[in-house]
This record gives sequence, C-alpha cells and structure tokens, in this order.
Amino acid sequence: MKTTTKIGLIGGIVLILAIGMAFLYSKGFFEASGKSNQELEDLHPLLSIQNLHSFYNRDVSKEFDKLAEHASSDQNLKSIKLYQYSTGYGKMLLDKEFFFDFKGKPVRSVAYSADGADFSHTYYFYNDLGQNYLDVYIGSNKYDTVYTFRNYNEQNHVIDQAEYNTKGNGLIKYTTWNAKLISDNVLRLEEIIYDDDLVSSDIVPSYKQDMHLTLISPNEVEVRTARTVYQDTVHNSHYEDDFKLENRLLVSVENPIRYELDKDGDWFTAAAKGYSYRRELSYYKEGEPELIRDFKVSKAVLEKLNALAQTVPAKAWKNHNKKHSAISHRAGLFKAGKYGQRIDIREAKAIDDFTPVLWHLVSLDSGDVAGFENKCFVAGYNTPLQDKDGFNLRCLAIYERVNGSYILRKQSFNAIETFNDYEDDFAYDGFNETNFSVSLEGGEVVVHYSYMRGEASYAYAYQDGNWVLVNYESSHRTCCQAEFYSYDYRTQMYHASIMSTTEDATGDTTINVLQNRPMVYMDSMDVQQYDYAETGLLIK
Repeated sequence: MKTTTKIGLIGGIVLILAIGMAFLYSKGFFEASGKSNQELEDLHPLLSIQNLHSFYNRDVSKEFDKLAEHASSDQNLKSIKLYQYSTGYGKMLLDKEFFFDFKGKPVRSVAYSADGADFSHTYYFYNDLGQNYLDVYIGSNKYDTVYTFRNYNEQNHVIDQAEYNTKGNGLIKYTTWNAKLISDNVLRLEEIIYDDDLVSSDIVPSYKQDMHLTLISPNEVEVRTARTVYQDTVHNSHYEDDFKLENRLLVSVENPIRYELDKDGDWFTAAAKGYSYRRELSYYKEGEPELIRDFKVSKAVLEKLNALAQTVPAKAWKNHNKKHSAISHRAGLFKAGKYGQRIDIREAKAIDDFTPVLWHLVSLDSGDVAGFENKCFVAGYNTPLQDKDGFNLRCLAIYERVNGSYILRKQSFNAIETFNDYEDDFAYDGFNETNFSVSLEGGEVVVHYSYMRGEASYAYAYQDGNWVLVNYESSHRTCCQAEFYSYDYRTQMYHASIMSTTEDATGDTTINVLQNRPMVYMDSMDVQQYDYAETGLLIK
C-alpha cells in the first residue's frame, strides 16, 4: 500500500550532471522538501510514519535502510547479495545484488533469472535530503527502460509516483497518496492508481484504497480499508488489519518480517509471507574507489514525468466518466429491450449498416464461397441475446456483394459458440469475449477459436441449398500431454492423437478410422457440446 499528504507544490525541472555520475538538485528548478529526524519526532505519531506508501506490501529488498543495516561501523558497505529458495531447482539461488556508495545508499541493483542467464539493472537516485526520488530500470532485453519518478512532501511521504517506459513512450502507471488527520487519533490515507483501460487503452482510475489508520496506543495502529475497483465494482472489498508502530514504520502483526541474526548482530535471513531472503554482505577494501552509476538520466524524460503529474488525474477521470456514461447508456438500452433481436436489413451499401443496436462486430473476412457467383463477406458478431442458461449468443452472417451493394444471404445464432459478458459493460468487446475469428478458406466458412490451452475450428459449406458442417478440428494441451481430434465429413475420416509432452512416450496414441456420421446443419449446431462429446473436455 502507498500514501502521503499533498502539502505544497513539489515540482520543477531536475538537472542531473554526469560529473563522476553524481547529481545535484538545482535550487532554481527543483526544491527538495522534507524534515529532519528531530522534526519528524515532533510530528503527530501517525504523520511521522515513513512507510505510509508501502506498509501493506513490505519487502525488505525495497527498504534500503533495513537492507543495508550492519553492525560494522568502521567499514563501508559495498554490496549485498540476496538469495531466495527455488522449489524448481531445490536450492537457494541468487535473486538480487545491490551495490552501495560510501554513504551507504544503493546506486544500482541487478535482478537475476533463476538460471542466471538473464539479468536486469535498476539505478537509484536521491535528492539532497536522501529521498529516493527516481529509479531507472533497464530490462534484461537491454531495450525496456522504465523511469519511476516520485515526489515527496514535508513529512518525507511519497505523494505521487509515475512509472514511464521511455522505449514504449508511454505511462505504465501513476499513483497518488493523500494523507490527512481527521481527528486526534485517526489519519485518513487515500491511494489511487491510474493505468490504461484494458479495452480502450485510455488512462483511467484503476482502483482506490481509502484507509483509516487509528492510533490505539503509542505503538498500536488499526487500519480499516475500503477498496474500490473502478472498472469492476463487483470486486470492491473491505478489510481490517493490525500493525505495530516501530521506529516510525508500520509493521504487520499478522505477517511480520522475521529476522535471524548472526554472532555480530547482523541479520542474515529475512522471511515474510511471499518471500524468504538470505543476505550476504561485502565491504570496501582500503583505498578501493567508490562505485558510481554508469547511467545518465534523461532530463527530457524527467520534465515529461513532472508535467504528467499535473495532468493525469484530470484526464483519467474525464475518460472514466465518459466510459461509464456510455455504459449507463448501453445498460439502459439493454434493460429496456431496445437492442437488435436479429439482422433485419436485407441490403445495404456498407457492412456496418447491418449491425443491430448493441451488437459488436468481432471479425470480418472476404473471399469466395462455393455456390455463390460474387465475392462474399463473412462476419462474426457478439450479441446481447441470451440462451436459456444465461450465455450470450453470437451470430454468424454471410453477405454477397452484388452491383455495389451487400445482400444478407445467411445469419445463424448456432454456428459460433456462446460467451459471457465478462466486462459486464454491454459492449461485448473485451479480450475474453472476442476469442474467435471468422474466415473464408477454400470456398468454406471457417470459425476459429483460441482458448487458454488449445484451439478449435469448424468449417461450414453451402451444399444443395443448406449450410452444413464439413470439418472439425480441436487441440488441447495439459502439463503432460497434447491431444488432437478431427473429423472430415467429406472423407468420413476421424483422427485422434494423444501425445506426451514429457520424455515418457509410452502412452502416445494415434487413431485414424472411417466413420459414417450423420450430417450436421449449421442451425442445429451446439458448438460447446459438440467439442465436449469429441474430447471429453468442457471448454467454457
């Protein structure tokens, strides 16, 4: 979790000079804001908390003071290696390595893949108050470069954070924290995260956590949280947690970080829910040069990030209100029954003119269809119509291009598998709602599906005035085997194969057999049950 109070304007332009790869804050452009430790001690206990923006997701690898804590006062810390246990490899593996300057501040870290073949770098930058205002992440592909830029208030709280990929030239996520005392013993903390809408890719508010921190005693804090998921309020939630207040840090009572100390009093293991680290320290040798950052920060990127902080929330809420106004409009049409029951237009100048109210055109293709003289078009629609089980129907439509117009030749609500309106927005255009495509191949209409662990296709042809199923293929994969099934109504050949995906191939099976199956008409298809009967797997 993350937080703080927005007191005063923190902004400006950061000047970073690559002299010895150190940097300075230029007083005329960017003012650091914050209080000394003594001043913090004079604050209200709740306002003096220094991990308000992260106390819900504590990770010792991100708490640099605790990470670098060591008993040796006459040696400068040079590096720390953190190891984690890998269940796949059955041993401790090097996970991260941090490198420090003479002040004990990490200047760079390296994150390693489990096999050690790939690694990424993160560079850390501080203002003149020692606040970690910028991280720069370089991906293992050496291409992705992500700037994480933070502003602080006078209580040393992070008040906003922008994550920006310079190579993708896009904002990944923007977070704000606002803290305010609302009584003598209650602090209200609000965290809002903004990121891209999954469908429109517009920046929108993603979720808010409204937290009330109540000081029960000098070292006990109760936190009540109301979590709002703006794009899917079904997932809203409320919960309570208890924390201890230790050295101006909130420490979870239920999930504390547990440390093991060595003979010198240094911790060498740190464990909490979700992670367990083993730490190894190394120190500078006498006369050894100080480690520096071999990375130059882009002033232009920092200026852009500082400008984004001024505009993102207003833009995100505008997009949110626009989207939800549209949802309200569509919901009103649905509840009033003012949506298309079928394609009523028989002829039009454009394909889009056929689309009924609230229907969504998912896929479109053109080509030849056996039995028709002119070029044809096949379209696949998601519709608001529902079957007896509450699933939404899809419609397959075939149009023929004649003398500059499109003529509807066929529509069927059985040719394509039903779906769920996962987004519950009556737009029917979400990722999980559009997992099919239609095409014209060899004079036949083919419907393709893509599932989490498999694919399927159904081919239909126009024969003797009827639309019939002429071919079926389906494949499914599990952790240990791959299965493939097909039946061609033209050759009457059934094929099935079950192949191991491990080194043990003793159970591999292949079947090819002639079967005289009855004809299946497009309008009597039940795609889900057909695939289930063939494979024994219920797809939906």
